[in-house]
Amino acid sequence: MHDFWDLLASRHPVMTAYVFVLGACIGSFANACAYRIPREIGLSDERSFCPLCGARIQWFHNIPIFSWFWLRGRCASCGGRISALYPVIELMGGVLFALLYVRHGLPIAAAYWVLTGMLLVGMRTDIEWQIIPDRVTLGGFATGVGFSAALPGMHGAVGAVAGIKEAVIGAIICGVALYMVAWLGTRMLKKDAMGLGDVKLMLCFGAFLGWQGGIFSAMAGSVIGAVVGIVFLWASGRKWGSFMAIPFGPPLMLGAWLWLLGGREAWNAYLSDAPELSFLLAP
Repeated sequence: MHDFWDLLASRHPVMTAYVFVLGACIGSFANACAYRIPREIGLSDERSFCPLCGARIQWFHNIPIFSWFWLRGRCASCGGRISALYPVIELMGGVLFALLYVRHGLPIAAAYWVLTGMLLVGMRTDIEWQIIPDRVTLGGFATGVGFSAALPGMHGAVGAVAGIKEAVIGAIICGVALYMVAWLGTRMLKKDAMGLGDVKLMLCFGAFLGWQGGIFSAMAGSVIGAVVGIVFLWASGRKWGSFMAIPFGPPLMLGAWLWLLGGREAWNAYLSDAPELSFLLAP
């Protein structure tokens, strides 16, 4: 057992492959959560079933990523089409788990795995339902504070109290900042510019990433969202300047993953050339 943990800590390619499989399985679980939570179906109420015909899914038809392609995106019982979001979320889980493992190592990568699993749930519900469950946002905030106490090194802090302080300050700054943006946008557009789910999501980001990471996620998410909006506007054939509601949660989440996979270093490198902005440097 001791040798296993040493191998896991070494970030050996074999262990990275195992982590990829783990992430894909978590992505599969995130798909189940994203389907059941908005419909208020308990996660333990019954085994996996086809959302079209209700037939139970056999274990060999429920292998992450592989089964969707094997079945050619159709239910084995009724032949109905299965959303391509299933393998996409599973693949994202595998890739992100592996990258975070290689980038950060254990135990900090484990905290980011938990965050990733929650965000995958929120990403799918926001795409399909335009909501991000409180279990993801507020639950993510509470989980982030807990991890910050256990792993203060996430924030470059020493000691549980310092870790909690960084998490809470980060959540407050990020939550207030995006709330002000949402308030101003609503006043300017005369309609809701952003859901409160996105604001609560920033509480989660602030707790896990610190306020610098949360602000970076919002900035990067805005750019990603703008690009996606332009592409969708062009693809839909609508006139330029027309209004199109696009979920902001997924771009924010992509911004958070960018921070974890190199954004922190890019942020620091950019600000290191401006001494007067040194207080913005991330630990």
